[in-house]
Amino acid sequence: DVYERLSLPVISDRDFTVHVTWGLDGEVAWMRFNTASAKALPPVPDAVRVTAHHGSWRLEPIEGGRATHAVYRFLIDLAGSVPMWLGVGQAIDELPDFFDSITRELPRYP
Repeated sequence: DVYERLSLPVISDRDFTVHVTWGLDGEVAWMRFNTASAKALPPVPDAVRVTAHHGSWRLEPIEGGRATHAVYRFLIDLAGSVPMWLGVGQAIDELPDFFDSITRELPRYP
């Protein structure tokens, strides 16, 4: 179980707790997460509590293990008052940077 707090531009901070599981299906590694409201820390007064956040990673070796096909799926309801264009636009804009940051970190791991 992981507690996370998001400091976001324009809107109030959000927080949530997710329950994470992971495993292997043959050579394919996977990770899944879902909100864990029952196990969450009590709400804090200066953050909006997210009650719907779930998703998964699927990592499949390709090219004889020289590369990885990664699939990341998630759904988050940021709760409170958030214009839909803000949430969707932000996620779409940040995904390429997110994968670039993973690529930059990979050389650190043998």
